Amino acid sequence: MTGAPSYDLLSRPWIPVYTTGGEGEREVGLREALQSAHRHNLARLGLSGEGLVLLRLLLAVYEAAAGPVDDDGWDAAWRAPTLDPHGRIADYLDRWANRFDLYDPDRPFAQCAHLAEPNRGAVELHPAWLGGQGAAWFHPGLYRGADHPPWEPGEAARNLLVRMAYDTGGIKPAAPGDPAGKGNKVYGSRIGPLGATVRLVVLGATLKDTLLLNLPPAPRAPGDAPEWERDEGPPAGIRVDRVPAGRLELATMPARRLRLFPDRDGRVARWAWHDGDRVAGYWNHYHRLDPTLLCRDSRDGQGTADPDAFDPYGHQPRWWLLTRPLHVPPAADPRRWHSGALVHAVGAARRGLLPADLPLRVWVSQAVYNTHGSVAVGDHNGRVDLGPVGVHAAEPTARVVAFLDHQTAATLRGLAVAAAEALPHVTLGDRLTPDAYALERLWSDTTRRLAALDTDPSHEELAGVCLDYGRRLVGLCAQALDRLPFGGSSGMLMRAKAGVALERYVAYFTDLPTKPYPRKVTPVQARAFAAAAAGARARRSGGRKPGSGRGAGGGRPSPMLVAFGEEKTQAQWARDERCVVSVSALRSRLINGWDPEAALTTPGRRAPGAAPDDTEREGEESS
Repeated sequence: MTGAPSYDLLSRPWIPVYTTGGEGEREVGLREALQSAHRHNLARLGLSGEGLVLLRLLLAVYEAAAGPVDDDGWDAAWRAPTLDPHGRIADYLDRWANRFDLYDPDRPFAQCAHLAEPNRGAVELHPAWLGGQGAAWFHPGLYRGADHPPWEPGEAARNLLVRMAYDTGGIKPAAPGDPAGKGNKVYGSRIGPLGATVRLVVLGATLKDTLLLNLPPAPRAPGDAPEWERDEGPPAGIRVDRVPAGRLELATMPARRLRLFPDRDGRVARWAWHDGDRVAGYWNHYHRLDPTLLCRDSRDGQGTADPDAFDPYGHQPRWWLLTRPLHVPPAADPRRWHSGALVHAVGAARRGLLPADLPLRVWVSQAVYNTHGSVAVGDHNGRVDLGPVGVHAAEPTARVVAFLDHQTAATLRGLAVAAAEALPHVTLGDRLTPDAYALERLWSDTTRRLAALDTDPSHEELAGVCLDYGRRLVGLCAQALDRLPFGGSSGMLMRAKAGVALERYVAYFTDLPTKPYPRKVTPVQARAFAAAAAGARARRSGGRKPGSGRGAGGGRPSPMLVAFGEEKTQAQWARDERCVVSVSALRSRLINGWDPEAALTTPGRRAPGAAPDDTEREGEESS
């Protein structure tokens, strides 16, 4: 690499932006991207993973240089005309300028300088190559194969960061000297940090606003530093299970050992690719440190899990679920949804920094991989307008949003149940959903109506909004039912029965609680919820201890289950009209980690005379 060209990422163009004045898209360096962040925005944020990767880097650079450490500092940064009113970003970038050279022979940016032999060609640096060799069937950029032209430096830098963040898991080439290598291969590699998680980004009017809205203030943790501030770069043959000291280390950790090998003109046709460092206690650290992560607590309380943020069939964001990080379920379930950026943005509105009528717009993204994580098969993403931020900041209207969230989810599950019962032989019956555009219009109209209420609305006014919303939602569900192929007198009778079943959900929208849901569940509250549930179980069992049997003959008491704000035994739920499966199938689903309400209301895909599906078969075996 002696005599290799230089490419300064601080000054040379490589980050696509567009100006708020409508001058079109152009590329800028890191320095201009931050110092002029009040005049432009990232061009591809909200369109692809590349935009998210660049935002992640800009967040890390800004936080390391001048990130606010408390609410007062954040408020001052929000009010400032630029992101760098005191020159702290400029001073920081001057200090570390030598670490931002893409081709530096000793410390190439985001790379491992110890790798001396390339093992991949230009076509494999294309982001679409994450889809495997079969991706060439559908992507024209991969048609040339080995004849793929070299990458220009800016494109190579972006593709390098995309590969670091979204790389597939499984088997990787072993780096020279890697003690874990077997036959020149390393096993058990994890999916890249952005690919393995669901991301929620709060979108601002400019890049300055977007950066601040997604960066909750916090002091730098002891020992925390971005990768470019460390004395030495990552070694080639040693992979480390690292416990990140803070947000900066987590955001810049080298999840892969990569190295670009440019030609004399600075273009890249060859590069090296190996496994990198792994995060020990993966979920716990991302949950604690990464504000753009969207996740929820697992059922056992030991970690976090991916939320079902997207419709499994249309792959559109389930907007009614995205406000859940701001509240807890009505049944006081201690499992929480988490989004540091969303909670932070609403907190800024409560402090009066954001105008109440500012639209709270978010972008949600989730990369999809095959079963083994070895091939990327898709990217679900979408922008969602959650309504004016003041609706979520004020307690009365936030309580309505929390209520509508859970009633919407229950009603849409009821639509699937009604469709499956009416036409059990129609495969798409349990996938039926109302028109997505109409649903968004309904939510937009409702949030605007909530925003127009007085600052202290009466319970009757709020309940009226909920009831109108419920009626319109059930009407949209009825329109969706009309899309199914009902034919003949018997078919119309089934359609009428399904409509009657749907109408009962309107009544659920009349039960708006008069007390707010807690915005946070403390450990004390969680223990209180558990104690209350245990007390209810004891009362129902006549004061007997769990496992002591029931009745004169003994026996195992049926486990309790909380759903729709009610607590019953699994046997009692199996007799409830909302349950569409047997108690054995219900028990099997719960063991396999199903959401309780989904386990109760999702029909088994079994036609008369057909073999049972996996869930039913497991349930029969367990019984």
